[in-house]
Amino acid sequence: MRDANLRFIVVTITSAAWLLVSAISPQAESPESLHRYLERAATAYREDRLDTAVMYYRKAIAAYPNAAGAHGGLGYVSALLGDYASAIQAYQRTIELDADRVDAYVELAKAYRETKQLDQALRYYQAALQRDPKRKQAWIGLGSVYTDLGQFDEAKDTYQRVLEIHPDLAEAHHNLGFVYSRTGQYDKAVPLYERAILLNPDLAWAYYQLGLAYVKGGRWDDALESFRRTIVLDEDHISAYYNIAQAYIHQGNMRAGEAALARFRKLSEAEEKIQWQKRYVERNPQDSNVHFNLAEAYAQGDKLDEAVRTYTRTIQLDPNYLNAYLRRGAIYTELQKYPLAIADYQRALTLNPASTKAHSALGHAFLRQGKIEQATSHYEQATKIDPNFAHAHAVLGAIYNNGGELNRAIQSYKRAIALQPTRAQILNNLAWLYADNGIHLDEALQLAQKAVSIQPHPVHLDTLAWVYYKREAYAQAEATIQKVLQVEPENEEYLGHLQAIQESLQKR
Repeated sequence: MRDANLRFIVVTITSAAWLLVSAISPQAESPESLHRYLERAATAYREDRLDTAVMYYRKAIAAYPNAAGAHGGLGYVSALLGDYASAIQAYQRTIELDADRVDAYVELAKAYRETKQLDQALRYYQAALQRDPKRKQAWIGLGSVYTDLGQFDEAKDTYQRVLEIHPDLAEAHHNLGFVYSRTGQYDKAVPLYERAILLNPDLAWAYYQLGLAYVKGGRWDDALESFRRTIVLDEDHISAYYNIAQAYIHQGNMRAGEAALARFRKLSEAEEKIQWQKRYVERNPQDSNVHFNLAEAYAQGDKLDEAVRTYTRTIQLDPNYLNAYLRRGAIYTELQKYPLAIADYQRALTLNPASTKAHSALGHAFLRQGKIEQATSHYEQATKIDPNFAHAHAVLGAIYNNGGELNRAIQSYKRAIALQPTRAQILNNLAWLYADNGIHLDEALQLAQKAVSIQPHPVHLDTLAWVYYKREAYAQAEATIQKVLQVEPENEEYLGHLQAIQESLQKR
């Protein structure tokens, strides 16, 4: 069983309200503008515009250098962006201005832990507990640092003490169980994991650690169930897939084991890229290119939140990094955060007005929102800048066709095909246009057959069937649509085409 990548849950602040709109230290100046800065920063934070939030916190600090809340907010957002040096500096200043702000001690300790400055992390978790002995986050953080240091007796004592104060704290039960696992006391770990799950059924790592503990006790069936529950809660949990595979193989279910191993390998490859890029970032924290590469690795691993934050950090380091705006905008588009996407693409156009990628991306974002006029304008502008931009011509073909501009649609599709003659989707789309309108059916047949030969996708086969139907080659049409329905037997559109074809056959 693999228990590399073991880690444990750390309670984090889920609401940063105290930082984002916190109380203001007395100032000689009127606090109204400070409130406005903090409110704008809070709004930017809620809208995931972290670079804008940083800007407003810095403006607040420039105008009100003794506003502890502004420094705290800057620290919190900087940490989210992975800029721990700035976060540490901001939290230290927060504490200088307000020594009783317990959350600042906790967040400073977290930042030190993230940067592996564990002695400092201990110091500030302990300082937080001196000021608030019941603070859950501080106890959990302190125990996690002791575990990092291999000081397991101290870690056990820490978690036992917090459970005396908060007996229903699921994370403390889990983390204490993890310490027992690390010291080989699995019989003591199991009931702690089970208690953690009872208190918080969504604690994925508790199921995973419980599964490992079950394996140590030879309880393979129970272990498999725990690992499977882990991936229900966290579908990208790499180690869980490995251990699921081992459990299946132990049961003799080789096919299921191989499937789990395939998923494990895919996730491991993506994670390996991320970890490599993280190492480069640690060595070159001010290099925008290194941060951009890490963001790309996150995006390829489908870790979109991390990707967005790392693209944002790239932009912080280099506000003129064109591709960072384009790539962040693409993720915002995928997440349907269209105002943020459009703002990024427009910024890219400010940096390079001749960027066909930016125009195309804007066109796509507007198209996703049903704003056809704006989308058309940007795709047309892209083709003016680069007449050989095949993708833009192809999209314009679809837009014109949907808008009833048949001749313009045909012209755009033909231009796209001339530029990319083996692009199956474009061949298919023009073939469908011809067939749907009952024109140029000989050419439609050639296009559809070529599309299918390049990529026998159900959509392309359906188009070929429809071309046969329009040419009254009903037997060929039926044979082709039947192939489609073998793949997608419940597709209503394909079933409708089959019905039309069969009705025509019956009339003969």
